[in-house]
Order: sequence, then C-alpha cells, then structure tokens
Amino acid sequence: RFLLIGMESILPNTPATVVYERVDDQYVRSMHTENGINVNEISIAPDDNTFATATEEGDIGEWKINNGTGSNLELVHTYVSTNSGEISCLDHSADGVHILSGSSDGVIVLWNRSDQSEVTRWEWNHEITDCQFSNDGKIMSWIGGGSLYLRNHDATHSYFGQYDISSNASQISFLPDDREIA
Repeated sequence: RFLLIGMESILPNTPATVVYERVDDQYVRSMHTENGINVNEISIAPDDNTFATATEEGDIGEWKINNGTGSNLELVHTYVSTNSGEISCLDHSADGVHILSGSSDGVIVLWNRSDQSEVTRWEWNHEITDCQFSNDGKIMSWIGGGSLYLRNHDATHSYFGQYDISSNASQISFLPDDREIA
C-alpha cells in the first residue's frame, strides 16, 4: 500500500525519503522525512510499518511509514554510528530484532533495535557495497573488495564462509529458498 522513494538532496530540511500511499489505484504523495542526504538505502522492517535510512549526520534513523505531524514523518529511533564512512547498506532481520549496516569505511555493524545499541561489529579493509540477511534470517552477508562474507545470525555470530567474487560486484540477493546467493 506504500511506496518509499529515497531522494537526492544537497540541502538540509528538504524531503529526503518520500512516502506515497496507494489510493484508488494511484500512488499519492503523503509524507516525507527531512533527514538524509542522497538516500540510497532504505530497509523496511518485517512489520511493514517502519523503515530505516541513513541520516544527514551519518547515523541511522527509523521512521513509522504513516505517522507524523503534517507532512513530516516521526523519527522513532536513531542509531548513533561510529563509522567514519557513509552508510552504504541497511537490512532488517526477518524477526525484526536487528538491523545490519555497512559503510564505505569497511565497517559492518549488527544493531539491536530494542535499544539502538551495537551488538557486534566487523572491520574490513574494503568498502562495503551491500549487506543482507538471508530470507529465513539465519545468515548475515556482505560484500566488499571482491569478497562475499557470511556469518551466522545467532548468538555466536560465528563464521559461515567467505568467497572470492568479482571486485565489480555491488549487490547481493538470496534466492527465495536461501539455497543460493546471487
């Protein structure tokens, strides 16, 4: 029922993420965020009511899709990032408990959504270009520097695998049954 569009914005206090609502078989602009510059990454939580983007300050913000004052969406949570690079990927876990973020400085962070704290982090020598949970939520993955990294999404966060791929790779996606990743 909603369509979210990340905007390119060079000025503060201008629409960054715009929400369109489907009304009578048409999408009508309803609300927007004003926090975020060049919103390239949007992750929608499994509840379909909340989404996350990077903010102008380089942190991560979560908003309710249809909640706010006037045309401005209400900021629900802020995850204060300690990255020195731009957030390059975001994904909500299938159970809605975590957010996975990656950045251009090579840092991957697993966030706890209940208190917006870091659960754990991994640091690589290459820019992270994409990150994603498997559809069943059991695996965390990210790519950067020509490698695909996989970790278990459980209490151990243990190593699952690493594969050399093209250095030009920029996005990853699990097939619906999670048996393959492309």
